[in-house]
Amino acid sequence: MGPLERRRLFWLDCLAGIELLGGPFQNWARGAVSTRYEYEQTADLFRLYLLCWHAVLSTALFPYDVVSNTRFTTGTIVVETLQLSKLRSLKSHGGVDRALLSFDLTVDLEPAFHWNIKQLFVYVVAAYDTVDGRTNRVVLWDKIVEATDPKVIQEENVFVKYALVDKGDELRGKDVTLQLQWDHMPITGLLYRNEQNVEQASTFQLPTEYQ
Repeated sequence: MGPLERRRLFWLDCLAGIELLGGPFQNWARGAVSTRYEYEQTADLFRLYLLCWHAVLSTALFPYDVVSNTRFTTGTIVVETLQLSKLRSLKSHGGVDRALLSFDLTVDLEPAFHWNIKQLFVYVVAAYDTVDGRTNRVVLWDKIVEATDPKVIQEENVFVKYALVDKGDELRGKDVTLQLQWDHMPITGLLYRNEQNVEQASTFQLPTEYQ
């Protein structure tokens, strides 16, 4: 039984004892104990609020790991390999183009973690330009990496979870860029996103005919 639970039971016992007193003193004592209990509950919530903000500020204003005496390097992930392994198919499906492919991925996610990071949501994004000058981005694969999981992903010929789908028939002959992106999910604080340097991302060209 934790200290909070013991404190709650203590105040409940006080209230139960007051019920046995009777008379006008009963109402006064009940009000005094209830007020004190509500005050302590509010104080506990305020302490929890301060603790959460301390956790956020400790990684924002004091970005050093006191154990290893190194600076937190959140967001400096270096993607060693993210490239097309094999194009499985490129077809027109229900009036829209759809490509299925597999890729190779090697990345060390360790730099993105510190004590206030619970997990990373990692995903591979395919991007290509449309005829009207816009850029379409499609998520092909994703993975949740917990703080207790191995931080190195080294996989070959990974088949996509989600097809590369265009709203029309513009995929043929397109240059497609594969980029790794990830969301930081802290224990407390705001979620924030980071991504592989686009200059280091790999690009491949889809065939000009369906296959």
